[in-house]
Order: sequence, then C-alpha cells, then structure tokens
Amino acid sequence: MAIRSGLAAQLGIAQETTWGTYVAPDHFYEFLNEGLKNNIERIESKGLRLNTRVVRTDRWAAGKQDVNGQVEFEVHNKGYGLLFKHMLGGAAIAADGAGWKQTFTFGDPYGLGMTVQVGRPDFGGTVRAFTYTGCKVEQWELSNSVDNILNVKCTFDGQQESTAQSLASAS
Repeated sequence: MAIRSGLAAQLGIAQETTWGTYVAPDHFYEFLNEGLKNNIERIESKGLRLNTRVVRTDRWAAGKQDVNGQVEFEVHNKGYGLLFKHMLGGAAIAADGAGWKQTFTFGDPYGLGMTVQVGRPDFGGTVRAFTYTGCKVEQWELSNSVDNILNVKCTFDGQQESTAQSLASAS
C-alpha cells in the first residue's frame, strides 16, 4: 500500500518502437502537475419516440476516442534527453570525454511515439496505472524566472488510454 496522497504519484515514459504499441516506461520524472485524460465522444440517436423524455441507454454509443492533456515538469541537468527529443523531433547523442553530448534540433516527428504512464493513488492507498500509448508532444513551453528552476509544460496528444497495464516500477 502506498501513501494515501499525491506523494505516491509517478509519471514514466518510454519511446515506442512501433507507434501506438505499449512499451514499459523506463524514464521517470518528477512532475509538478498532470492533466492527461481520455475523452470519448458520445453518439446519440436523434430519433423521436412517443413519450420519451431522455435518451435510452440503447440509443447512444461511444464514439471517437482522444487522449490529451498537459504535464508540467521542472527540468534538471540529467534525464530529459528523451523528452526533448520528442519535443523537437531530432536528437544526436555522442560520447564526449567522461559523459555524453546531446544536440537537439528541429526535425520531423513522423514515426516518433511515446508510452506515458501515470500512477495515480486512490483514497485507499493503491496506486492505479493509467497508460497512454501513441503519445506525441503537441505543444511545449519553457519558462523560468530569477531564483527558480527551469519549467517545461508539455501538451500531449495520444491514441488511447488503458488501465490494464501494471504499474511500472519507478527507478
């Protein structure tokens, strides 16, 4: 059982090899807030029927599904390469002495996709996994001020939501 508060929340991402296909998250981030959600349009019958005041349950169906929402992060000095690659579209990584040199450029995001998994604790203390596949960074914004840490706000657009995947172990 986890802490019965938002302190037990987690957010992880992974690059998909095939767009829209689940990959277990391998990059975990501290985040300030998140608002990812699954929106399902409702298709309702427009037919008229005698003495019908409300739409019957057999007269509507689930329609198009759309996943979107924002996540805000504080950017630290390590571990944000994958996120920046998906924000900008292109990345070059090379060994540079004792570490790595990463260069990010504007590129074509075609073929790039991420699995984003959010662990949300419920009132009972169980952390529930909400997994979003086929995610792309639709918009992003960097902001900073004096005596503050650099923030990035990403708007994600995804293919679908699943609650069937198990929660990945944050490392």
